[in-house]
Amino acid sequence: MKSVTRILFSLTALFFFVYLFRYYLTGEGGPTYLAVILVPVTFILYTLDALRKNSFYPRLSPATN
Repeated sequence: MKSVTRILFSLTALFFFVYLFRYYLTGEGGPTYLAVILVPVTFILYTLDALRKNSFYPRLSPATN
């Protein structure tokens, strides 16, 4: 499970970086489109990072996380 989370986190972070880099190079779509696409991706990155560090629910034990 931990390796799957790590792989998903890395792939999502790579998508985030490439999409943001492409936006800064071209400006295609405008700022609203950028926010609509990348705000949910940011939340996904936050959730995957918390799962990766076993701190998704801090009061639960690491085995439960």
